[in-house]
Amino acid sequence: SAAHGVAAGDAAPLGYLPTFSPFFSSALHAIHQRWHVTRLTAFDGMMENEEVKEKLQAALFPAGIHLSASALETYARCPFRYFLTTVLGLSQREDPEQILTVQPRDRGALLHEVLHDFFTRSRAGGICSFTRENKTALQSLLREVMETHFQTFTHRGATGFPLLWEIEQERLRERLLGFLARECEAGEEFLPAAFEVRFGADASAGKEGRFSSVFPDGPVRLSLADGEEIALRGRIDRIDLSAD
Repeated sequence: SAAHGVAAGDAAPLGYLPTFSPFFSSALHAIHQRWHVTRLTAFDGMMENEEVKEKLQAALFPAGIHLSASALETYARCPFRYFLTTVLGLSQREDPEQILTVQPRDRGALLHEVLHDFFTRSRAGGICSFTRENKTALQSLLREVMETHFQTFTHRGATGFPLLWEIEQERLRERLLGFLARECEAGEEFLPAAFEVRFGADASAGKEGRFSSVFPDGPVRLSLADGEEIALRGRIDRIDLSAD
């Protein structure tokens, strides 16, 4: 029977079909290898041909590839996720109609945008010291920045149900104002000096003058125990400097 042929990997029970269409023989072989062989084979994704493996290695992981800190973090958490996102370049397809509330990734991006804009505007306005004396002015500026970005984010259509978005905004306001309060209470000597400072490949275009001598123009290279070398690039969200 056909079932016996599948189990045994033998095309004979299919009669004239393999002769009439070679597809049946190759399909039978694939099914047999996939489900009736106890070891992993090429039909399970195992590649045994060395030439194929070398070409795939060169295509997916070319020499001189530059990695970001977030990419390495993804690899440490889940190598398969790293393969899908960083190597294959896949991303989740969002359906706004299926979003009930703000997704963690969008929430993180929103917080990052708010804080970057807030620190940039506070420094441009001459409020560089995060102290109790400046707390009121900083709170006013932060509220203004938050509302601006919340309105912009609302128009993106990724907020989910309006009521849940209102609750989320209240949580974000509390979280951001709490962060500012802790910064002012700490009153540390270190002050925000630069934001979104690039390092690694093409870093010179995004570097501020005072940090041009701190970071190398090329990628930061790290040697591994097995002799391999990785090159890091990325952006530093915020750099603080002391008075001296």
